[in-house]
Amino acid sequence: MYSYNDFERLFLRYKLEGIPAGISIEKFCMSNQVPYNLFSKWYKDTQKKIVPVQVLGVTSLF
Repeated sequence: MYSYNDFERLFLRYKLEGIPAGISIEKFCMSNQVPYNLFSKWYKDTQKKIVPVQVLGVTSLF
């Protein structure tokens, strides 16, 4: 079974190796013997927990 850390490491490796080489995430998963459907589920589940924030200005509380 794959853990959260396994998928996180795979995704980091994909960003460092796969994207620059122009390889799709699906092919990258296959070449690393990771079922894409499990990676995809992990990615969707973790992205729901992360909320992008953009700070335009900071006001003083005092």
